[in-house]
Amino acid sequence: MAKLRFQGEVFETGGDTVLDCLAAHGRPIPSGCRSGVCQSCLVQVVDGPVPEGAQGGLDEASVERGLLLACQARPREDLEIAPAGSLVERHAVRVLGLRELGPEVREMKLSRPAGYAFLAGQFLQLQRADGLARSYSIASDSARDDFLLLHVGRVPGGRMSSWVFDDARPGEQATVTGARGRCYLPSDAPTGQPLLLVATGTGLAPLRSILGEALRRGHEGRIVLYHGARDAGGLYCDAGLRALAQAHPQFTYEACVSRGEAPAGTRPGRASTLALADLPDLTGWRVFLCGNPAMVEETRREAFLAGAASSAIHCDSFLPSGD
Repeated sequence: MAKLRFQGEVFETGGDTVLDCLAAHGRPIPSGCRSGVCQSCLVQVVDGPVPEGAQGGLDEASVERGLLLACQARPREDLEIAPAGSLVERHAVRVLGLRELGPEVREMKLSRPAGYAFLAGQFLQLQRADGLARSYSIASDSARDDFLLLHVGRVPGGRMSSWVFDDARPGEQATVTGARGRCYLPSDAPTGQPLLLVATGTGLAPLRSILGEALRRGHEGRIVLYHGARDAGGLYCDAGLRALAQAHPQFTYEACVSRGEAPAGTRPGRASTLALADLPDLTGWRVFLCGNPAMVEETRREAFLAGAASSAIHCDSFLPSGD
């Protein structure tokens, strides 16, 4: 049975993940989604082999520094790890403002630290004063905005989202990590390449940033964005996206409602289903998928079968923390 060494103590893993093993022995570490998406549970390998699948979704720099996802690591051999705190870039920020974007979505505006760089589509981890941390995609313009925008969806019983909706106030201090994630528009992406963007819920946040980046670069190819919600109230950037579509002829916006009656100007059905029906041949397209994990995985597979190259399909799943 593999043994796990952490801060001078040794535990038998019993086949558990590193995250569960530490929790079972009274040594919990920060965590969020427990599915490898939010990257809240990063630890550093000190000695031993990296378990298979423990670095999925990490950027090259994180892999090179020996970081792994504790929630995905199931050691088969002895492994020594250490907290990753000193290796994770952190910045102090202030809450600049909060506003309602929709019935269940609130925008949080944070100060942008000097020199803070990110690529359109990446995410950060937000940590409040008591140490609670959650990951959110960055919705602001990477080149033009001197602030960071987050779209926070209310999670029933969620401690972080409840704070954002009910208690957070301008002027409060918080901490953010450096930007992470591989779901972004590459700097060498051809400006004539057609782009398909499909989002559900607050998965719109990174795609809104990618859209802004593409338009700022003078992208000439087609850009088609499908945003899906259960009802019209979930289409929280509807007016702004319609205005962009009016101003940029290469951009098309499709608002999709999956339940109940679709109001005028919206389409009934799932965003991903409508997108694949409208665009059955995705050969040569670059595809971005953000939101519900089941939608992301299913549409990733279908987009590949429709002709999109696997290297041109960029995904980011959104999982509520549940607490």
